[in-house]
Amino acid sequence: MGSRMNTILQACFFAISKVLPRDEAIEAIRESIRYTYGKKGDEVVQQNLRAVDETLAHLFEVTVPIKSRATPKCRLPSLPGPPSSSAMCSA
Repeated sequence: MGSRMNTILQACFFAISKVLPRDEAIEAIRESIRYTYGKKGDEVVQQNLRAVDETLAHLFEVTVPIKSRATPKCRLPSLPGPPSSSAMCSA
């Protein structure tokens, strides 16, 4: 996932993706926090561990409807060719 992946985002990803068993993935994240922030002191480690716990406690599913009920405010351009002025949205 790269070194620039936010720890909280990692917790969310592994909690919902089932790439790894949830408990195994979260424990690996906790170990990473201990290793990465251990040099900065126990308070920093505990803050990060609490952030993961709070994230998981407040993680919830968002249901996305299959079809949007919104009314489009503009038309999409017809393809092929450049967009016409009628394809522009009003602000």
